[in-house]
Parts: sequence; C-alpha cells; structure tokens
Amino acid sequence: MLFQVGKTYTRYQIHSALGGELQTYLPQRAGKIVCGCFKPTLDSKAPDEVLVEDSPKVKQKAEILCQQGGAIPVFLKLHRARWKYIGMFRVKKHSVDLEEIRRKQQESGRNNIAAVLYLEPVLSELCSTVQITKERVFELV
Repeated sequence: MLFQVGKTYTRYQIHSALGGELQTYLPQRAGKIVCGCFKPTLDSKAPDEVLVEDSPKVKQKAEILCQQGGAIPVFLKLHRARWKYIGMFRVKKHSVDLEEIRRKQQESGRNNIAAVLYLEPVLSELCSTVQITKERVFELV
C-alpha cells in the first residue's frame, strides 16, 4: 500500500498494510512496533511528543519501540474512523525523568504518565509518498 503524507486512512487499511493490533497506539507484529497511531486528544504535541501511560502493556510497547531502532510510519487521528499519515519518525529521546513527567502531567491534565517519547521525522521533506509493506519501506520521490 502507498501511504501519502497528508492523506487519511482507516485503521483497517493501516492494519492490512502493516499488521499489528487495531486498537493500540503502537501496533505490534512479530515482536516489532509497525507504526504509531496517536490521538491528539491524548497527545496534543504528537508526533513530536508522545505521553506514555503508566500501564505495563503501554510502557512495554514504548520500550520495544526505543530498543528496535529505525523509523515507523506515524498517523494522527482526525475523527472517528480516519487517520492522517504524517510521515516516518524515529525515537529521538525516551525520558522517565520525574520532574519532566510532572511537568507533562500538568500541561496535559493527565496524571497517569510514566514516560515521554520524543520523536523526529526521518525522511526528506521532499518525499511525499512512501510505499510500506509488512517487510520493508521504500522511499518514492
């Protein structure tokens, strides 16, 4: 499937192309995180900053993403069934600093944050289309 920056997709389309779960922020397949699906209502600064909820499963997925390295396609939820493709991102920093977490909790109004993921784009701004398969990523300019 071709994901085009700025275009929208359903979670089913994303799942069909990449695999992983349909209802998680970091879908996983074969032990790898295959993409990021972030809700601006929970992560208003996504994709640059993603707040990691203080639950074992959510923290584990964030750790897997940090350890696996590389880039993942990132989508932001627009409304009920549409997710906008933002581009390819990688982890820049993973923070568990308590003061930083307290600050992020105050900013977001959420009190269940265990960590903060800082992501950065990895593809050239000139690239507007990326073909993604379950096995690899191709940059198309």
